[in-house]
This record gives sequence, structure tokens and C-alpha cells, in this order.
Amino acid sequence: MGAGADCEALVDEYGDLGDTEITMYSTIIAPEDEPLEASFDKFEECTGATIIYEGSDEFEAQLPVRVEGGNPPDMAILPQPGLLR
Repeated sequence: MGAGADCEALVDEYGDLGDTEITMYSTIIAPEDEPLEASFDKFEECTGATIIYEGSDEFEAQLPVRVEGGNPPDMAILPQPGLLR
């Protein structure tokens, strides 16, 4: 886990997440996903968590299937709020 002032705010808010894996699902696919995944680096370094990212061009169809099947991602980036319904 990272240390220093850069991590203080993240650790204060989220604590030590140790070996926690956080799944994230979105419509953002390669190569556009690279900056998004890079944005997780500081959070992972400071908290010890690992974000497992998956982008899909089938996101809109597959997200409800995963939710209904009992295998939802921990987080999802919804491109349209109406998809939440």
C-alpha cells in the first residue's frame, strides 16, 4: 500500500482495502479504456484494492443479464441514465 500525503485522503475515506477486488463494467473499450484504467492507479496504490475493469460493446444487453443472473459488477459506468431502469 502506498504512503504519504497523496494517499491520506483516499485512505481516510476508503481505508485499507487489502486484497479487495472491485469489478467495474462499462461501454468504454480499447484503446479508449487505457486512460480510464490508468486513473485507477493511485486508488489501487493507496488503498491496496485491485480494480478489475471490463469494457464491452454489449454492455447494454449484458448488464441486465448479469444483474438478473446474480453476477453484477461492483460498479458500472452507465452511458445513459435511462439504462438504470
